[in-house]
Amino acid sequence: MYQNVHMKLLRRLLAVLLWLPAATASAQEDGQARQTVTISVKNAEVTEVFRLIEKQTDYRFLYNGSLNASTGKITLDFKQARVPALLTEIEKRTQLQFLIRGKDISVTHRGQALPGGQPAAFKREITGIVRDTTGQPMVGVTIAVKDTKRGTGSDANGRFIIPVDDNDVLVFSMISFRKQEIPVAGRDKLEVILHEATSALEEIVIVGFGQQKKSAS
Repeated sequence: MYQNVHMKLLRRLLAVLLWLPAATASAQEDGQARQTVTISVKNAEVTEVFRLIEKQTDYRFLYNGSLNASTGKITLDFKQARVPALLTEIEKRTQLQFLIRGKDISVTHRGQALPGGQPAAFKREITGIVRDTTGQPMVGVTIAVKDTKRGTGSDANGRFIIPVDDNDVLVFSMISFRKQEIPVAGRDKLEVILHEATSALEEIVIVGFGQQKKSAS
């Protein structure tokens, strides 16, 4: 019994140690995604909207100088709107598409290739909580968007928030627990329960925002 208790304590300590660098790496990206802006413009050029967003956030827009002539005027009235959500609204009202990379937002016309062949900007955010089978929140769970470099970690209360697209698949992984893959599929909230691995072969060693199988000894 004592051995099991010690193993569980060791797993929790290891989870915290693994979570700290992931949380630090994702804190800046998550903080940017949570920045809000207040904008009220009528028949304004889209570049003026970009300048207003830049004044209120750390973001910087990158675009071709001929953007205004081909886009037309736009009217917006938003209070405390998050930037990804505001960009989605601009996409609906124009023929533009966006790609967020750190503090940079690349802008192109819909149908044109974005830098690096990446998809358009993240449409929205999904939030959730990760628990174990006893109902306890799990700290340090890696939440990654499958086949991308995007990811984050669950906080001390087991909660997470991450920008996603409706076609994304979220991968939940943590050492000594079975990995789970969950499609976003239009959802904006998730409650996830991770089950302990039944053998050493199922344990997962977390490396950054990825994972690799631990070899049996």
